[in-house]
Amino acid sequence: MISERKNSAKYSLIFVSLSMAGILISSCTQPPPPQNHFYRLGTPEPHIVHQNAPIQGKIMIKTMRADGLASQRPIVYSEKTRPFEVRQYNYHYWFEAPPTMLQLQLIDHFRTARAAKTIKTSDATGDGGCNVLGHVRRFERIIHDQTHSTVLVEIDLRLEGADHSASLFTESYLSEAPLAGGQMEEMVRAFSNTVTAIFDQFLSDLIESSVTCV
Repeated sequence: MISERKNSAKYSLIFVSLSMAGILISSCTQPPPPQNHFYRLGTPEPHIVHQNAPIQGKIMIKTMRADGLASQRPIVYSEKTRPFEVRQYNYHYWFEAPPTMLQLQLIDHFRTARAAKTIKTSDATGDGGCNVLGHVRRFERIIHDQTHSTVLVEIDLRLEGADHSASLFTESYLSEAPLAGGQMEEMVRAFSNTVTAIFDQFLSDLIESSVTCV
């Protein structure tokens, strides 16, 4: 009787040991969790760099507005076959939220293009000048099928007096560009090119409208 109890206890101990070993092996062989990836737009490359500033005065570029998913850091996408559904990628984020990222991108674009002698952020102090305000409506990837995707950017841009008394120029810009490949890096490059095209057109429109910011 005592021998049977000893054997039973021995078998129970072996079972527990094997179970613990199995748990340890299982935990050691599980794949690592997915890593987060963060992206930023490329360095602005305006189509035209002006020798002399075409806009007189000072330009202050404010943080842009955005609503819903367009205001958040996870990269947004939709499928062409399901146009009413918008989704976010897991583990793929913009370096900053699009409203701030696009504000800084426009500042760098205008400075590189030498659009005006003075180009500042929205928190700059001083009298006079103009404000640039933007509303990001869409900033997303569109998957057409397994081999074809595009990026779509839609932004409302407005130039107004620094005292908010008058709107000097208002326009909506929408641009869509294909991806050269299926990798996320190609998507970010397409976003950079699309944003550059919109900012080029915005600056060209301001010059054509003969606005001044003194």
